[in-house]
Amino acid sequence: MTEVDQSDRKAGLERLWLLIILAVSYTVSMVIIVAVARPNDHSVWTATGVLLLLATVVTIAVLSWRDVITFGGLMPWGRIPIPFRVVLAAGLIAAAAVLWVPLIIIAPVVQIVRGFVDLARAQSLRAARRRGAQGGGNGVDALGAELESFRDRVPAEMWAKVDAIRQAIIAILARAQDLDPEELFVVRRTAADYLPATLRNYTRLPEAYATNQQLAPGMTAYALLNEDLDLLESKLGEISDAIRHKDSDALVAHTRFLEAKFGSSTLTLPTG
Repeated sequence: MTEVDQSDRKAGLERLWLLIILAVSYTVSMVIIVAVARPNDHSVWTATGVLLLLATVVTIAVLSWRDVITFGGLMPWGRIPIPFRVVLAAGLIAAAAVLWVPLIIIAPVVQIVRGFVDLARAQSLRAARRRGAQGGGNGVDALGAELESFRDRVPAEMWAKVDAIRQAIIAILARAQDLDPEELFVVRRTAADYLPATLRNYTRLPEAYATNQQLAPGMTAYALLNEDLDLLESKLGEISDAIRHKDSDALVAHTRFLEAKFGSSTLTLPTG
């Protein structure tokens, strides 16, 4: 098992235990509130149930703030004009003020279930990547599925580069038998790690921070993402060129073989 696989496994186990703790905390809080607590009853049980529920809600909100704000990715704030964002945000705040009790009760269930689903999906993707890296498959299907999860969180102009890199990976892996071991390793690692990791690191940042905050002299996260994608695209272009050169050399060698074989032939076709 590689260091990356061990890190993924550890992160997955930590996420699983956190989801279990949140689920237990939410369940216990609801049992106390529904079965034990009574209206206007300021007992220790009531306080315990309320505090457990609030702790669960706050923890989920902190861990899943992007999902909460975007309604699981259904609200693409980055593509909505600012005036509309203000109107929508005001409407959502008003709705939350009116429906705060149902939201507090329902939202944790939705996010906990979503967390377990996302964890299972991530494990499937890691398994597919491992099979690809070990030669059991090229990992293209897993790459496509993982990239789709970033589509709405990556700027459109950057997504064009991401898609170009994906197409290059597919085209190159179709000729895997013609690649040197080092070239094949680079392409597979790009599909399984380099490209997804680049997008994961970028999408963890708030949009305004990514486009405005300088992380290096003259470089925002947006600029760094652009540079990383250019580097990956350039390296894949070099490997594609190497394949084309091999094809060209093979064609030239075959042509010379045919010229040597038949160019000075004394054979004549029958005339009838």
